[in-house]
Amino acid sequence: MARLFNGYHEKSNNNPMDGYFDLLAEVYKITANDYKNALIVLKKCPTNEHALSTKYVCEKFFKNNPYEIGIDGELIMSEIERQIKSDNESVSKKQKKLLELVFDQNLNNNEISEQIGLTQNRVGCLLRQYGIKRGT
Repeated sequence: MARLFNGYHEKSNNNPMDGYFDLLAEVYKITANDYKNALIVLKKCPTNEHALSTKYVCEKFFKNNPYEIGIDGELIMSEIERQIKSDNESVSKKQKKLLELVFDQNLNNNEISEQIGLTQNRVGCLLRQYGIKRGT
Protein backbone atom coordinates (compact mmCIF):
# COMPACT_ATOMS: atom_id res chain seq x y z
CA MET A 1 0.00 0.00 0.00
CA ALA A 2 1.38 3.39 -0.91
CA ARG A 3 1.64 5.83 1.95
CA LEU A 4 1.66 9.60 1.80
CA PHE A 5 4.34 11.41 3.79
CA ASN A 6 5.14 15.09 3.29
CA GLY A 7 3.41 14.94 -0.07
CA TYR A 8 5.40 11.98 -1.43
CA HIS A 9 4.04 8.49 -2.06
CA GLU A 10 6.19 5.69 -0.74
CA LYS A 11 5.84 2.02 -1.62
CA SER A 12 5.44 -0.50 1.15
CA ASN A 13 8.33 -2.96 1.10
CA ASN A 14 8.19 -3.76 4.80
CA ASN A 15 10.75 -1.04 5.30
CA PRO A 16 11.41 0.55 8.68
CA MET A 17 9.15 3.50 7.82
CA ASP A 18 6.10 1.19 7.91
CA GLY A 19 6.42 0.94 11.67
CA TYR A 20 6.56 4.72 11.88
CA PHE A 21 3.38 5.09 9.83
CA ASP A 22 1.61 2.42 11.88
CA LEU A 23 2.57 4.27 15.06
CA LEU A 24 1.24 7.54 13.65
CA ALA A 25 -2.01 5.84 12.66
CA GLU A 26 -2.40 4.64 16.26
CA VAL A 27 -1.73 8.17 17.56
CA TYR A 28 -4.54 9.48 15.35
CA LYS A 29 -6.88 6.65 16.44
CA ILE A 30 -6.24 7.32 20.13
CA THR A 31 -6.71 11.06 19.66
CA ALA A 32 -9.97 10.45 17.79
CA ASN A 33 -11.17 8.16 20.58
CA ASP A 34 -10.24 10.76 23.23
CA TYR A 35 -12.08 13.44 21.23
CA LYS A 36 -15.19 11.27 20.97
CA ASN A 37 -15.16 10.47 24.69
CA ALA A 38 -14.71 14.15 25.57
CA LEU A 39 -17.70 15.11 23.41
CA ILE A 40 -19.84 12.42 25.05
CA VAL A 41 -18.92 13.67 28.53
CA LEU A 42 -19.57 17.28 27.49
CA LYS A 43 -23.06 16.31 26.29
CA LYS A 44 -23.86 15.18 29.82
CA CYS A 45 -21.86 17.81 31.71
CA PRO A 46 -20.84 20.86 29.61
CA THR A 47 -18.67 22.30 32.40
CA ASN A 48 -16.44 19.23 32.92
CA GLU A 49 -12.94 20.74 32.94
CA HIS A 50 -11.11 17.55 32.00
CA ALA A 51 -13.39 16.94 29.00
CA LEU A 52 -13.10 20.59 27.92
CA SER A 53 -9.30 20.48 28.02
CA THR A 54 -9.20 17.11 26.23
CA LYS A 55 -11.50 18.47 23.51
CA TYR A 56 -9.31 21.55 23.10
CA VAL A 57 -6.08 19.53 22.86
CA CYS A 58 -7.60 17.08 20.36
CA GLU A 59 -9.01 19.88 18.19
CA LYS A 60 -5.64 21.63 18.20
CA PHE A 61 -3.93 18.36 17.21
CA PHE A 62 -6.34 17.69 14.33
CA LYS A 63 -6.27 21.28 13.04
CA ASN A 64 -2.48 21.60 13.17
CA ASN A 65 -1.92 18.14 11.61
CA PRO A 66 1.64 18.01 13.00
CA TYR A 67 2.79 14.91 11.10
CA GLU A 68 1.44 15.79 7.64
CA ILE A 69 0.64 12.21 6.65
CA GLY A 70 -2.35 12.97 4.45
CA ILE A 71 -5.06 12.68 7.11
CA ASP A 72 -7.75 15.36 7.17
CA GLY A 73 -8.22 16.26 10.82
CA GLU A 74 -11.23 18.47 10.14
CA LEU A 75 -12.95 15.55 8.43
CA ILE A 76 -12.20 13.27 11.38
CA MET A 77 -13.69 15.77 13.84
CA SER A 78 -16.82 16.36 11.76
CA GLU A 79 -17.34 12.60 11.31
CA ILE A 80 -17.06 11.99 15.07
CA GLU A 81 -19.52 14.83 15.75
CA ARG A 82 -21.93 13.40 13.17
CA GLN A 83 -21.63 9.93 14.71
CA ILE A 84 -22.39 11.23 18.20
CA LYS A 85 -25.37 13.20 16.89
CA SER A 86 -26.79 10.12 15.13
CA ASP A 87 -26.21 8.01 18.25
CA ASN A 88 -28.13 10.56 20.32
CA GLU A 89 -31.00 10.58 17.82
CA SER A 90 -31.12 6.78 17.90
CA VAL A 91 -31.27 6.73 21.71
CA SER A 92 -33.94 9.42 21.67
CA LYS A 93 -36.09 7.33 19.32
CA LYS A 94 -35.68 4.32 21.60
CA GLN A 95 -36.66 6.41 24.62
CA LYS A 96 -39.84 7.57 22.88
CA LYS A 97 -40.65 3.99 21.93
CA LEU A 98 -40.00 2.95 25.53
CA LEU A 99 -42.55 5.42 26.87
CA GLU A 100 -45.10 4.35 24.27
CA LEU A 101 -44.68 0.70 25.25
CA VAL A 102 -44.93 1.45 28.97
CA PHE A 103 -48.06 3.57 28.80
CA ASP A 104 -49.89 2.25 25.76
CA GLN A 105 -49.29 -1.48 25.99
CA ASN A 106 -48.44 -1.92 29.68
CA LEU A 107 -45.58 -4.34 28.95
CA ASN A 108 -43.04 -5.47 31.55
CA ASN A 109 -39.35 -4.50 31.35
CA ASN A 110 -38.31 -7.81 29.76
CA GLU A 111 -40.85 -7.46 26.94
CA ILE A 112 -39.90 -3.82 26.42
CA SER A 113 -36.17 -4.60 26.25
CA GLU A 114 -36.81 -7.25 23.59
CA GLN A 115 -38.90 -4.90 21.46
CA ILE A 116 -36.61 -1.86 21.46
CA GLY A 117 -33.20 -3.51 21.71
CA LEU A 118 -32.03 -2.21 25.08
CA THR A 119 -30.93 -4.28 28.05
CA GLN A 120 -33.32 -4.73 30.95
CA ASN A 121 -30.98 -2.71 33.15
CA ARG A 122 -31.03 0.18 30.66
CA VAL A 123 -34.83 0.03 30.47
CA GLY A 124 -35.02 0.15 34.28
CA CYS A 125 -32.57 3.06 34.38
CA LEU A 126 -34.57 5.05 31.82
CA LEU A 127 -37.82 4.39 33.67
CA ARG A 128 -36.27 5.64 36.91
CA GLN A 129 -34.91 8.65 35.03
CA TYR A 130 -38.49 9.50 33.97
CA GLY A 131 -39.71 8.90 37.53
CA ILE A 132 -41.69 5.79 36.64
CA LYS A 133 -41.74 3.23 39.43
CA ARG A 134 -42.86 -0.25 38.56
CA GLY A 135 -41.93 -3.88 38.93
CA THR A 136 -40.06 -5.86 36.31
